[in-house]
Amino acid sequence: MSQMPSPLKVAVLGARGYSGLELVQLLISHSNVRLVEVFGTKEFSLQDELLDNRFQNVAFKTTDEMLQSNAELFFLATPAEVSLEWAPKLIENHFKVIDLSGAFRLKKHNISEWYPFSNGKIDLLAKAVYGFQPFTDQKNIQSAQLIANPGCYATAISLALVPLALLFEKFKSVDINNIVVDAKSGTTGAGKNLSEDLLFSEIDGNFWPYKIGKHQHYPEIIETVENVTNQKLDFILSTQLFPISRGIQVGVYARSYPEFSDEQMLFQLSEILTQLYGNYPLILFANVSANKNLLKLKKVVGTPKSHISYHIENNKIYIYVSIDNLLKGAASQAIENMNAMMGWPIDLGLKLVKEGL
Repeated sequence: MSQMPSPLKVAVLGARGYSGLELVQLLISHSNVRLVEVFGTKEFSLQDELLDNRFQNVAFKTTDEMLQSNAELFFLATPAEVSLEWAPKLIENHFKVIDLSGAFRLKKHNISEWYPFSNGKIDLLAKAVYGFQPFTDQKNIQSAQLIANPGCYATAISLALVPLALLFEKFKSVDINNIVVDAKSGTTGAGKNLSEDLLFSEIDGNFWPYKIGKHQHYPEIIETVENVTNQKLDFILSTQLFPISRGIQVGVYARSYPEFSDEQMLFQLSEILTQLYGNYPLILFANVSANKNLLKLKKVVGTPKSHISYHIENNKIYIYVSIDNLLKGAASQAIENMNAMMGWPIDLGLKLVKEGL
């Protein structure tokens, strides 16, 4: 009788943050993984935090002990500055790393213009594989030592912009120079850092645009779309904070050229969405008139899926993408990247995540 392969031993740095807590809950349920350790500067108990006895054998250790870990793969659910410190050390000591921060995402833009730090790890940055599923080359990801997990806004927006860029490339039917992106996020996207703007009394019953004209995910989206489609887009991006704890909904608006009828555009867009996402188990898409439930944020929150809706009328194109910012925008996409790295089914360990309401 053949012996079952040993589970992949993994560890997490940053398990107390919002994304980190989502991540450890996915890892503890993954059939091919054993979560052996979590690391931090301040001791805490996942068992007490999550009220789940499955974590009683997951050891807490200080960061001083990280390089002696029994793990094979590290997840860094940390601020970028922490990832910049620890990713090189871990890789030098032959650990694989999946980093959920923005430290290693940008290849073509000067990172210091968009983030409050500079990335001096040029060699490591060049080796990092950007793990945007379902578009990352599987051969590259399986040989990677470092995977840069995409940002939450970048994930949702790129899922809509890639089809638009391909409409232009294949049919020349869309004006790609006049695209507007309206993106709204829940408050967990800002992390657990204390901020006056995120106090309950400030955010309850309120919402507002922020980082107007210079959001750090903008160059990441530019690079992502260009890498997938060879099209360099320039678009207006507005990001807004909504008084909900989690979830992102993005509206992307463009125009088709008048020589193309709405019926032609619907056919073209449906064809491209089917080619891109038809065989990907974690993405659902439909015309707005066919399924309005894909527009409802509650239907996707708590799940690892991406919901894409579209509508075309009078040469105006509307594409909406909804994701859970802590799952597809962070933790569950990190699991997708781990699955791809190991050659496992992309949705392994993600089928049991609770469905939205």
